[in-house]
Amino acid sequence: HGLYVLEGKGVYRLNQDWVEVEAGDFLWLRAFCPQACYAGGPGPFRYLLYKDVNRQMPLS
Repeated sequence: HGLYVLEGKGVYRLNQDWVEVEAGDFLWLRAFCPQACYAGGPGPFRYLLYKDVNRQMPLS
């Protein structure tokens, strides 16, 4: 799935690494990647997360 930071700054955990992110950054996350995040500034931290929840649907 993908993550796009809309506003603010934060820190995002990908596997064992912590990555600083800010507005305008895009992350592509592989399946089953351990993750976490927290805001890193005084203002709001907002991001848009896309995840394909229908990837197991049969094609017919």
